[in-house]
Amino acid sequence: MHNGFLAHKMRVKLNSRKGGRYIELRKKFLKRNYNFLHTTKYINKNPCKIEYLDAICCFDSETSKINLGTEESEKWVGWVYQWCMCVGNDYVGLRTITDFMNTLDALKKMYQLEKNKRVMIIYIHNLSYDAVYFLRHMYERDCATELFLLDSRKILTIKYDCFEFRDSYRQSNMSLAKWGENLNTDVRKAVGAVDYDVIRYQDSELTYDDWYYQVNDVATMKECIEVELRENRDTLVTIPLTSTGYVRRDCRRAIEKDAEYRRFFLRTALTEDLYTKMYEAFAGGYCHGNRFFVNTTLIGNIGHRDKKSFYPSEQMMDYFPISKFEHLYKWESGKELRSYEKFASQLAHLCCLIQIVIINPRLKGGVTATYLQRSKMRGTWSNLKCDNGRILSFDGSGAMWCTELDLETIIEQYEFENLYITDIYTSKRGEFPRPFKKVIAKYFEAKETLKGVEGSEYFYMKSKNKLNAIFGMSCSRLIRDDIEHDFEQSKDEVIKILDTGEREKRIAKYYNSRKSFFPYQLGVWLTAHCRRELMKLITLVGYDKFIYSDTDSIFFFDDEETEQRLEKYNKEIARRNDALKITLIKKDGTKSYFNLFEDEKDDIKKFRFLHAKCYAFENSKDELSCTIAGVSKDNKLEKSDKNYMTNADELGEIDNLDADFVFHECGGTVSKYVCNEIEKKCINGHVTEISDACLIFNTDKKISGMDTCDFDDMYDYQNRE
Repeated sequence: MHNGFLAHKMRVKLNSRKGGRYIELRKKFLKRNYNFLHTTKYINKNPCKIEYLDAICCFDSETSKINLGTEESEKWVGWVYQWCMCVGNDYVGLRTITDFMNTLDALKKMYQLEKNKRVMIIYIHNLSYDAVYFLRHMYERDCATELFLLDSRKILTIKYDCFEFRDSYRQSNMSLAKWGENLNTDVRKAVGAVDYDVIRYQDSELTYDDWYYQVNDVATMKECIEVELRENRDTLVTIPLTSTGYVRRDCRRAIEKDAEYRRFFLRTALTEDLYTKMYEAFAGGYCHGNRFFVNTTLIGNIGHRDKKSFYPSEQMMDYFPISKFEHLYKWESGKELRSYEKFASQLAHLCCLIQIVIINPRLKGGVTATYLQRSKMRGTWSNLKCDNGRILSFDGSGAMWCTELDLETIIEQYEFENLYITDIYTSKRGEFPRPFKKVIAKYFEAKETLKGVEGSEYFYMKSKNKLNAIFGMSCSRLIRDDIEHDFEQSKDEVIKILDTGEREKRIAKYYNSRKSFFPYQLGVWLTAHCRRELMKLITLVGYDKFIYSDTDSIFFFDDEETEQRLEKYNKEIARRNDALKITLIKKDGTKSYFNLFEDEKDDIKKFRFLHAKCYAFENSKDELSCTIAGVSKDNKLEKSDKNYMTNADELGEIDNLDADFVFHECGGTVSKYVCNEIEKKCINGHVTEISDACLIFNTDKKISGMDTCDFDDMYDYQNRE
């Protein structure tokens, strides 16, 4: 090694649990006799034969940064100082992005990729980050470059010349370290080995440990892809691009066996206008706390229960819209408004998409789990009082789109001068599509029967992840605004806010595509059912005992009487499982049920929260746990490191959970994007190739207080009760 550059080759040890494994890291790839996978894709409805190199290729880089300006006038630049790539079992390591681009040119020539539409697939874990450093190089080389953007700065794939870059993070939905752990790979990521505070240049001498860390990132990624391909009987052509893609594929296969399903899908198609109203009505899980307990350390016997496989359970057990939505009524200006009571029959027996107008609402006394969301309400009002983004009261009128399930909760919780329905669509109720229920039942059985079974770790993990991914598949938007990457400015921007005509075309395209299969309205009712069920459980626990809830779980003051009510509830859930014939009977004769409200057995003695996604609790062993949005779980060091620290360690005591507390070690990170032309710059005596960069800074995280959550309004309101 000279000045950090490789000699002809280097022998690098893999972080293998079995031990004794090495790879040879070179400066150039050797030609190997790989096969090509043949497939046909349709481009503009025309068949096109494409060949994919049958070798797992992965890339990873390390970056550094420096401020060339002053503290008052910062001028940050960043660069890649080290990278490693594998093609099959061959590994190459070099220093600059130009080296990388030249390596791609060499691979293109080596495998004659320019002929016969041949493509090499390259995986990068968190493609959106690494791509910032090489996209301008691609643009400057004037080769066709196409980005598939999920959102601004969120890249799923890049097609450049004869190469297709894929994001293995999107494919796994896990950090690289967690992915290797869950797949039980032999090679593991060397966590915490690089000190990112040290500035490294492209001619800095790198140690063996530097290459060891880099190589093991790539080797772990490669083995994870190998496991995914082997265990799912996939190839590089068939493997899904995202974690949700596995569920979509299983569901597509299920409906192929059901001739009626396609007719159902087309029969229940939404218009652009109806989709827009559905989108307005859609909301996520209920996450909120009892306003009377904010910023208070609660001491006592505190229960914590969680709904088992909540989203898929609701899909197995509750009703959903199964017919085309019919437009029942729309208020016309100048005519008398109709009270919700006029639609009692429809609300009780049909799926109803409704626009309500509520006049002078007031939360009822004793209700501590506020429901109405300020962000969903449109109208003209004064004296608005809120509780962490949820409405306590206002004077005037507010309108919102919702379902009959949401309306049930609103009527239970609020007093109002009037509540009108100004627009209503209805659909017949029925069960969730059976092909999908069979898929869910299969995942549930694997999750329940494979847990703890030696040799089945992968299939247990995969079935659990698939159950969780059901939600993502069920609630995906049908259309998105167009986003384009500006190569010159190195940024993504919405280039087209879709007008009604274009939205109509895209809705029609969605339903006409044989790849499309999931009705958006099923996702709207799925989350509505989950919110409604959680509100029922909060009232069962008791508003006075309710402390905090998050989507599928509730913290509450527990006692024997409450436990008896909850066990009675679980018996009813079990009875419903039996009646629906969805109870899983295991080989040992024990039963597993969907949707039980399970005791997490945390043995909590103290609990404290500030607002949504910001809470901590202590058990009887004085062990502290905390969940705070924007704060990392730990400081990213290895657990064996003496400086390793969790966010609970840094918080120290539960009473420290306050708006004045600042996390330094676990504060998280912030990204800064800088735009630079490709140039070689002498920095502190080092000739360094720079271009665009994504600079990541550790940042302190100050806990937001209730001043951002209508704290004064909350207490003004409760003092009036």
